Amino acid sequence: MTFLVDVVFMILWNKSLDFSPAKEVHDLVMLLPCNFPTERSQPFVVLTFQRTGSNLLCGKLHNHAQVVMHNEVFNNAKIWTYQNEDLRTDPTWSWNIFSRDSNPVEFLMDLFKRETMNKKDATSVGFKLFPDHFTTASESALRQVLADGRIKKIILRRENYLDVYVSKLRADMTNLDTT
Repeated sequence: MTFLVDVVFMILWNKSLDFSPAKEVHDLVMLLPCNFPTERSQPFVVLTFQRTGSNLLCGKLHNHAQVVMHNEVFNNAKIWTYQNEDLRTDPTWSWNIFSRDSNPVEFLMDLFKRETMNKKDATSVGFKLFPDHFTTASESALRQVLADGRIKKIILRRENYLDVYVSKLRADMTNLDTT
């Protein structure tokens, strides 16, 4: 069932991924999921587009006592996370956008297993993923996340496309686009 949801979601992202159904299904079937750590906590990913309310959802998840929520960790400009203070003071954290892009699987494995100072008893850890985050460097790792049935997927979408468009126009006109 999870595989079917992943394939359907990949179809929704067809413009962003230069989608070919036969190739995508073949590639997903051929991928062997990585050993993403699942012993300590349940990993998840929020799959969404911009202007869908993802910041609100991720903020609510971050405020939950048992959820470690990172944000756009595969953003091209920066590794966005709610755990900045933890990571800045952690001497074992050595990731930046260049090291992340050179080894995205190892980056995700570290992110999923890392404990935080404020939420030592967290039972879930996740991040947000936009189609824009698929780059040449991260594409194989992100496809493995989609293919791995142990990683839960939250698909967030906005029903009314006109509302999305108007929201984007307002953000562009007021320069308040924070996504």
